[in-house]
Amino acid sequence: PQLDNEDLKQIDADDLEEMDLKWQMAMLTMRARKFL
Repeated sequence: PQLDNEDLKQIDADDLEEMDLKWQMAMLTMRARKFL
């Protein structure tokens, strides 16, 4: 099936948001470990 640009943008935005959350969680975890 053909994906048009709007679909791709939507998927991209959702993926980036998820990646961003995971990245932030990872950074927080690393920081917390440093202080423990």
